[in-house]
Amino acid sequence: MEKVKHKAVNYFFVKSEQPKDAIYEKINPVARKVRNYYSHTNTLEGIDDAEFTNIMLFDGCFLLLFICMWSRKNIDWVHPRLKDIIQRNAAGVKRDMMLLENQIPWVVIEFLKPIMKLTLKDIVSFLVASCVAPIMSNQLSGVDISRYYRPSQLLGLLSHCVFRNKRDAEALSVGNTRTTNASELAEIGIKLKATDITQFSDMTIEKGPFSATLSLRPLDLSNASACLLTNMAALEMCTGDSFEVGEYPLSSYLCVLGLLMNQENDVRELRAKRVVRGLFGDQQTLEFFKDLCPNLVAGQAYWRLFHDIEEYRQKRWVWIAIYRFVYNNAKTIVTVLSVIGVLVGIFKALLSLKQNHQ
Repeated sequence: MEKVKHKAVNYFFVKSEQPKDAIYEKINPVARKVRNYYSHTNTLEGIDDAEFTNIMLFDGCFLLLFICMWSRKNIDWVHPRLKDIIQRNAAGVKRDMMLLENQIPWVVIEFLKPIMKLTLKDIVSFLVASCVAPIMSNQLSGVDISRYYRPSQLLGLLSHCVFRNKRDAEALSVGNTRTTNASELAEIGIKLKATDITQFSDMTIEKGPFSATLSLRPLDLSNASACLLTNMAALEMCTGDSFEVGEYPLSSYLCVLGLLMNQENDVRELRAKRVVRGLFGDQQTLEFFKDLCPNLVAGQAYWRLFHDIEEYRQKRWVWIAIYRFVYNNAKTIVTVLSVIGVLVGIFKALLSLKQNHQ
């Protein structure tokens, strides 16, 4: 694919209104600025300025050419044979585009997109339809990006699309919250419900007279979405200051799901309620969350939810004891009631015979 990338970009320069040398000269000062972003690491050791400029130019151009192909804009810029190879490897290209360590600084993309005749709206449309769909139940086709907004890179722009309407974080002082899982929630009368809420952090408990409902947005799990979720959570933790203090909406959501899954029975419970869906099996889903969640930061959204669960436990402890007994002994209770019903029927029949005999 590295060879394909260079051939595709060189073919673009043949078709472009601006020659490659002219574009290279113009991107040079941009690349020098971008190089400073890596000054605190040894990532660029052995790579001189000219080579680094070429990397930014070719990687940036290929990324935007891929978006052009997806949006069917200026598709003659990619040779048909190369386009066929790229399309056959589209899933791998999308995955690599979303890896945190592969991100191209936004200033490079911003410099190149007018050359590719792409707009910010084109890029957002690609992200929403091609990358967001695997992890969201509703389309974000109406995402409105402020003209003053400048993301750090493509993954940052995707996070902005997903978390654009975040509520203010609450400062909650929560003590030791006991662990729980999907099975235990069912025992104490808290039912799970998959809803079409937009935000990951909008996890709420609605209390009724006899039970409560925990609403969570559904999650479709596949290899592609698992990779994307991991990298978005990594970005969220690396750039926490770009979100509300301590909110961490995606990490909080994943931590809640991970906490609810102690065993495969819990996964089946979540799947039955349509909270977890997708191509992953029960064991694969459980392993994904058990591997991921210990490395995440549980934010305020997480603690808000479990503050509500703890409050529910404390205020309804008598009713919970009754509900748990009925829940755990439902079959026995039904059997006993059935036997009582039969005995009552027999008793009535005997009583009726006796009255007729008299």
